[in-house]
Amino acid sequence: RTYEGQRVYAWFNHYLKDEDVSTGPRFAYWRDWAPFDGTGPDTVQYGTSSHYPVGRTKTYFASGRSSLVSSRAAVQPGSTTYANLLGPLPLSYSEVSDVQHQRPFSDVPPFDTPGSYAHWSTPPLSHDVDVAGVPTATLHVAAPTAADAVPGTELELFVKLYDVAPDGSVELLPRLVSAVRVLEPSKPLQVELPGIVHRFAAGHRFELVVAATDSAFRNSNVVQPVTISTSRTAPGVLRLPVVS
Repeated sequence: RTYEGQRVYAWFNHYLKDEDVSTGPRFAYWRDWAPFDGTGPDTVQYGTSSHYPVGRTKTYFASGRSSLVSSRAAVQPGSTTYANLLGPLPLSYSEVSDVQHQRPFSDVPPFDTPGSYAHWSTPPLSHDVDVAGVPTATLHVAAPTAADAVPGTELELFVKLYDVAPDGSVELLPRLVSAVRVLEPSKPLQVELPGIVHRFAAGHRFELVVAATDSAFRNSNVVQPVTISTSRTAPGVLRLPVVS
């Protein structure tokens, strides 16, 4: 009776029974914010598309030390320096694999320790923004002590996207980060973030965070200072697949 169940049956009927039935749209995504009264198929909670990616790409640019702006012309040069201050000990919390759904872990919100991360955020949104797909980011990184040719000194970054509420609380989407090992810090770094389907409500903010460590991963033993910079000619960029 569910939307997914109907899609499964249609697929079997089409490909195994050779019946002339539609298997549905090429791409569908579940929207947890869409109302459903609990009766009948939950089709109303799914967005659909004849192609992927869906929607359009909304681009934000890093400006100064901590801002995201929608116009490249508005970018101000700036940089942020941080480090894994305690070596391998995590100073950022995302999740604890396999037990995150259990207390006390489920009660711990995501966090980052000052000095161990860089961040950029938008002003409060004037309207709801729905994102469906894989966000990407471009970063300009400098790490003088990192060397890909020396084992144990490769640069590690943990990139994530927060939904920041008006009261300052954050939601990590969806409790996942992109763990990146940077082999050539001298080149612009292209990062794919975890795919999401999420409504950023009016009054909330997008926040892009790059952390030195993460609780769900093995972190570098070597303390490494990292500087991430932005400018109008070489800005940091966040790209979001927006469907509304």
